[in-house]
Parts: sequence; structure tokens; C-alpha cells
Amino acid sequence: MAEEMQLTKLDVNMTPANVEVPNLDETVETVTAIVEKYADMPVASSTMRIGKSTRSDLNKLADQIKRTRIDTKKALLGNWDETEEKLKQLEESTKNASETINTQIKELEAKEKEDRREQINREIEKIADEYNFEASVIKFDDRWLNKSAKWKETEAAVREQFEDAKKERELHELRVSQVDAKAKELGIDAGGYIRLLHSEDLSFVLEKMEQDVKQREAELQARREAEAQMEQRHQEQLAEATQVGDKFVDNDTGEVIPEELEVPRHDYNLVFRSITSNQANYLYNELENLLKPAGVIFEMKEM
Repeated sequence: MAEEMQLTKLDVNMTPANVEVPNLDETVETVTAIVEKYADMPVASSTMRIGKSTRSDLNKLADQIKRTRIDTKKALLGNWDETEEKLKQLEESTKNASETINTQIKELEAKEKEDRREQINREIEKIADEYNFEASVIKFDDRWLNKSAKWKETEAAVREQFEDAKKERELHELRVSQVDAKAKELGIDAGGYIRLLHSEDLSFVLEKMEQDVKQREAELQARREAEAQMEQRHQEQLAEATQVGDKFVDNDTGEVIPEELEVPRHDYNLVFRSITSNQANYLYNELENLLKPAGVIFEMKEM
């Protein structure tokens, strides 16, 4: 095939042109002087005829120069335009044939790469099962698709990514256990803080847990104090009020003061740790006897 593509060298017979214009410098000097003389020629209504005549003479002079240039070039080139066109056509048809083959080759190469990608992905899924991971954790390297790429090297790169993912998972599990332990210590839910580990360091999360608990305790304390003040104020109002029948009336405003203050109600968690089932049943019965008469609703379930 290579021998068939060998083209017999084209023999080109040509003689390098050497154009001589003996009076070129003199002509350049003459024309330059004319141009400089008339380049800034003012034209007014009174000199319109002279302007048109001068323009016509300049155009004729430019055409004469142009014709000399074109005729000289044409004489020098001879039949080159025709020869060049034939060579261009040959060049284009040859490139078109090559491009047709190139398109098919690229399609085949793309198909081969896609087949290699599928094959590699199947192997990655097998390795993923070994590590108990999803294959999607692997960042696919397109260099693995090169024909020169060896599977042994690709496999090593894949396993290295899985090892890194495994270490990260183990580290995350360790961080989760620390957050979980801290949550139990503080008596709070760990869920939101565990999710926060995906974007924040462990130290930040642990510190935030303590800060949130302190803030919550401060808010609860402030609420308790406010409710205690409400209750104290209510008792003071009752003590200062005048009883009319079964009602208590404020001496200053004349408003009726309710005997029972309507205070906000809240939910509470009471945690019993490390107790037996019998102890749990005993506590339940005792709490029921104590709280039910007071209208307190409670529930008790094993953690």
C-alpha cells in the first residue's frame, strides 16, 4: 500500500523571472510629485470643472500603472493559474478520501474506548464489592482508556482510591462515634451534628454541641425565671386584691384576677439509665399515681 501511494515527482520546468524597468525610479519620482501636488487640492464651486478634469487625469494615470502591473504579472505567470488549479483539485480530492477513512477510524476508536470503559467499569464493580462500596466512589481516569494502559496499573489505581475511601469511611465512623458519645453525655440528639461532619471538622462539631446545650440551658433558665416571676406577680395580685364572692378584683384597675394563672406548658424528658424491667414497672406505677391526679400526661418507653 505504501508503494502505491508513492507519487512520481512532478517535473516543473520554470525559469525564475527577472523584471527590469530601467525608468522605474524616474517614474516613481514623477508620479510622487504629481500626487503630492494634487493630493490636497481644494475644490470649490468655481473650480469644479478643473477639479473634475484633474480627477479624470489622476484616474487615467492610476489605471495606466495598474494595467502595467497586471499585464507584467500575467506575462510572468504564463499558464501557472491553470496548473495551480489542477494541483489544488488533486490535493482536495486526496484530502477528502483521507478524511472519509479518518471519520470511520475515529468512530471505531470511540467504540473501542467505550467498550474498554464498560469492561473497566465491570471490574471496578467487582472490586467495589470487595470493599463494600458503591463503584460510584471511584473517579474514572480517562487515561485508563488508552491502548497503552495496562490493566495491572489501572487496577492498582482503582484499589488505591478504594483504600483511601475505606480510610475516610473508618475515620468518619470514628468521628460519628465520638459525636454520638458526646450527644449521650449531653442528653441531646446526635442526628443533626452527625450530618454536620460532612462539612465541618470534628472539633468544631463537638464545640458546637456544647455551645448549643449551654445556649439551650440559658434559654430554659430565662424562661423558667420569667414564668416564676409571672407566678409570683400573680400571687401578689391575689394577695392585694379584694374578694367579691368567689372572684378576686384588682383594687386599682377593677379587673377580675383569675384564681389560677394560665401558664405555658412544656414537654420534658426524664431518663432512667441502667435499670431493670421490674424497676421500670415500679417507677411507671409510682409516676402514674403521682402525676395522673395532677393532670400530667406522660409516657415511658425503653431506649
